[in-house]
Amino acid sequence: MNFFRNFPKVIYTFGDEGEQAVMQNITAYADIVEDFRDNASFYSDYHIVTGERPDQVSMKLYGDPSFHWTLFLMNESLLKQGWPLTQEELEHQIKRDFNGIVLKTKDQLFDKFYIGETIQDNITGATGVVVDRDLKLGHITLEQVEGIFQEGNLVTSQTNLTDTITIDRSMAEYLAPIYYINTDDEEIVDFCPFTGPGEFQVPVTRLEFYISENDKLKQIKVLRPEAVRDVSSAFHDAIGS
Repeated sequence: MNFFRNFPKVIYTFGDEGEQAVMQNITAYADIVEDFRDNASFYSDYHIVTGERPDQVSMKLYGDPSFHWTLFLMNESLLKQGWPLTQEELEHQIKRDFNGIVLKTKDQLFDKFYIGETIQDNITGATGVVVDRDLKLGHITLEQVEGIFQEGNLVTSQTNLTDTITIDRSMAEYLAPIYYINTDDEEIVDFCPFTGPGEFQVPVTRLEFYISENDKLKQIKVLRPEAVRDVSSAFHDAIGS
């Protein structure tokens, strides 16, 4: 990447190998960035409007789209997780990445329905391959699903015909709960799959979780307009030295 070409070079040894290599020192900016992030006189808060691109935010703030890289520099969350998606983009990605179905049961799972087994709905004849188990929630995630698994039906493993469970609920994977929270303080609570949620426990689905995480990415720190050029120059001088 052209962005890294100005970074200073260092001698680096890989693992236990004796030979050394000359590499770009891409960690050179760490101390400089921390100084900027920790100094409130350099930055202000900004909320990314849904659909805004980094270059558009840069243009809005600085009258120049080329400072878009400073948005990532000032926010580790953007570096690690990327730019926030629109609701439509997020839902499309979640549905694509989590496209199986989840069967919830109140039966014991620890010794049955292992990953890789094919299971079948005894009434509808639907089949699917187990790709994940969550014993704390009583969930089995299936892919390669053919047919419809219905609530209340008995499901049998094709590997061991004596292994059965009763479906308490069938749902799309992206809409399945991944944990439960207490309604009073929204703290994550222990969940009993055999009895179901308590009076003040509510589920947080995978989609709801990712929407929340995506929304957090929208609140960022940005360099003040009067500081962005000086900080940019100082940054490039430092990594080029």
